[in-house]
Amino acid sequence: MCPEAHAVESDALLTPFDPPAFHISNPDGKAAGVIVCDHASNQVPRRLDGLGLTPACLNFHISYDIGAAGVADRLAPLLDMPAIFSGYSRLVIDMNRPTDDFTSIREISDAHVVPGNRGLTERDHRLRRDELFKPYHDAVEGLLMGKRRCAEELGLEAPVVISVHSCTDQMRGVKRPWHIGVLYNRDERLAKATIDVLRDQNPDLTIGDNKP
Repeated sequence: MCPEAHAVESDALLTPFDPPAFHISNPDGKAAGVIVCDHASNQVPRRLDGLGLTPACLNFHISYDIGAAGVADRLAPLLDMPAIFSGYSRLVIDMNRPTDDFTSIREISDAHVVPGNRGLTERDHRLRRDELFKPYHDAVEGLLMGKRRCAEELGLEAPVVISVHSCTDQMRGVKRPWHIGVLYNRDERLAKATIDVLRDQNPDLTIGDNKP
């Protein structure tokens, strides 16, 4: 059993030796959209000592979306859009969850206990929010603000947002049948068009319509 990580004692979470909270590729992309990759990395700040997990756990799907960063990086020039990538593992703080949600910083993920996320103080939560979550989302908002005029000129209500994820083919011991999933919320137009193209070009694929 790995020892539990101690609460951060410094006034900062990140050290000068840690990577930044996010990075952007193809920043000069001209299209009216932004690609986001919320779970791009399995990095953990040095002061959190790997969250008490083994390297094998940090290379597992609970830590990041395997392969998603590579896909997003390739899509950026193809779609002529900037792409933004989170710099740290979803286990440190999940960029795709509200910070007041219990899944924001998980103590257990897919039956794996995360020792370094147990018994956190409000200060521990704040450091992760302020140094990782907020800079990433501020940067996403900045990119979208820069695309609003471009979208308006094309008659779009808002810039296009493409969020790239990968999903494990087995979760909690249950096999997932989908080769690819296209997920959406209130506006399904781009998603449905993408599903139609995928089905037409790849009839052997099992495509998840808002699944998994």
